[in-house]
Amino acid sequence: MDVSLPPDLQQFVDAQVSSGAYGDAGAVIRDGLQLLADRKAQVLRLDADIAAGLESARAGRVVPGQSVYDELKARRG
Repeated sequence: MDVSLPPDLQQFVDAQVSSGAYGDAGAVIRDGLQLLADRKAQVLRLDADIAAGLESARAGRVVPGQSVYDELKARRG
């Protein structure tokens, strides 16, 4: 695979390698892609959690906001 980067990203990759944080440019790119994949997976999980919460709300399974606030405040002391 051959990847072209704009100058600013190429400079960033080069700086990461020069600093010794990475052995080569491929390692920088792999790490960046892994972070992107992790972030995408986290967004998908959050979307699913939000959808589940909305479904619960539509079904009437809700707790008044003031009750939640009061409970959290009591936990903090």
